[in-house]
Amino acid sequence: MTVMDMWTFNAVFVHIALDNPASFRELMRATFHYCFVQSDRGVMLATIRDTNTRSKRLVEHLGFTLEHRVKDGIDRGEDLLMYRMNRAACRWLPARKAA
Repeated sequence: MTVMDMWTFNAVFVHIALDNPASFRELMRATFHYCFVQSDRGVMLATIRDTNTRSKRLVEHLGFTLEHRVKDGIDRGEDLLMYRMNRAACRWLPARKAA
């Protein structure tokens, strides 16, 4: 499941939850297509607890890069990580044909 919120003119926050890895690829393609193509946003953002190793590994595998670390952003001693993906860097979208 993916949830998108906090829409701006060029960005959207995405939250990803996976129960069934079998549907992973199709879900991600549909999510990126909806945000970048159908909704015409240029940036997707994801926030993750620094201690959530599985989620960090997932978003990095998807192609997100660490944009910012908020010191003590979750709790004292636990940072909040903000990841970013630009539309141009998204490998989940079909390649654009040259004109």
